[in-house]
Amino acid sequence: MNQREVQRCSRSGQTADASLRLYGATVLLECVVGADGSPERCEVLNPTPAAQRHEAVFQCMASHLRWIHADGTSAEGRTVRTTLRVQGTW
Repeated sequence: MNQREVQRCSRSGQTADASLRLYGATVLLECVVGADGSPERCEVLNPTPAAQRHEAVFQCMASHLRWIHADGTSAEGRTVRTTLRVQGTW
């Protein structure tokens, strides 16, 4: 398996609307990187009651992320983990 670093990129501002009602919530997702760098087949790794209740919102937030290798090449097929936290004042 190639051990190159995978970097997460986000499209700024696109996750705020989905997260308004989840202040203070956190979820750990494991996903496979799709052809366009987007997450596919995401699984919640910390199935807390809050994570389960709002899984669709976290999946929506994750859909705005993209992963690539540090050298800019595609990370398609790689398994990645990401923690999504909703914090701040809205």
